[in-house]
Amino acid sequence: MKVLLQHPVRPDEISGVGTFIRNTRDLLVRSGVEVRTLATKTASREEIKDGVAWADVVHLSSNHGRTFLLAKLSGKPIVLHYHYPFWGTWKTEQHRALNFWQCWTASLRFYWGQGKGRRFDLKYLEYFGAHVGRSLLRVLMCATADARVTPSTFMREDTKIPWPVEVIPLGLDFTSMDRWSNKPFPRTASFCFIGRITPVKGLSCLLEAAALVKQQGIALHLDVIGEGDDLEASKKLAKTLGLESDVTFHGRLEWEKALDVLTDCAVLVIPSNYDEAAGYVVTEAYALKRAVIGSHRGGIPEQVGPGLIFQAPDHHQLAEHMARLARDPKLAEELADKGYHFALQRCGHANDYVALYRRLAPETA
Repeated sequence: MKVLLQHPVRPDEISGVGTFIRNTRDLLVRSGVEVRTLATKTASREEIKDGVAWADVVHLSSNHGRTFLLAKLSGKPIVLHYHYPFWGTWKTEQHRALNFWQCWTASLRFYWGQGKGRRFDLKYLEYFGAHVGRSLLRVLMCATADARVTPSTFMREDTKIPWPVEVIPLGLDFTSMDRWSNKPFPRTASFCFIGRITPVKGLSCLLEAAALVKQQGIALHLDVIGEGDDLEASKKLAKTLGLESDVTFHGRLEWEKALDVLTDCAVLVIPSNYDEAAGYVVTEAYALKRAVIGSHRGGIPEQVGPGLIFQAPDHHQLAEHMARLARDPKLAEELADKGYHFALQRCGHANDYVALYRRLAPETA
């Protein structure tokens, strides 16, 4: 069986989709599937045409119309993978009860509302028209795809897609982590944050929680990996909270260097205060045999499994979890071990994808 994995990621870009493509490719190859990856951000028309012609199944990680159309015209089964909320991040709790078509209408109202005071300016009309066109294409592709996949039950329920959607957790090749996973488990109160440094990622909540832990007389250290618009404000907050010597801001690191830092820590913290589809870094932390504390938002609790969950942005509750693990390194290691086996069984294989592809293209199995 031959599978084309399409994605929109540039070669120099670090992203969750890029991580998904790399790990899924490796897992599929180990399962006996022939795989090609197609970076449509940089691919030529001929490369797209050749890739679709070669494949038995076309697996799309973005709404790339040209690849979708070529696959349809060629009669190739299409899998559409939704890595992010279908309607974007504008939805609030009051929108939870809306069905698929009501969400579509609400999304148009949202973008129309962005043009208040300049709605009939030519540039804004072009912007709004482009959004309408993209949303129409997104709905049309969703309706006519042969299969739809999301990485979490939350995502499936949040999209309200009226056609069948399968939940397949983000896969990870655990053998790729062997170099780091055998490092001794830290016995210090050491925590790690990895992600974009923006308000919704919740780093300020984590810093405030760390300050509360320190006030209890517990020595700790926090490593922060990432960059973003809120980086300087976060550094100032750390200083204001008296954490200047307890927090290391590493900035953006290459993947291997980030894993070096993460495995020097006992606990990964995901303090996001928005509905993430599913955090790949959670599974990576478990593959590295490190404990995880995550917020209650989106698909994070599904990924965290046996780890600890807190109600974001409640930094007091987060501080309680951090203090508990800081005082009891053995408990942190036990949670890390449980997380490792949970994630290995759930994410360390490509069985669900292989079964899906065989169902769509049984003659090639």
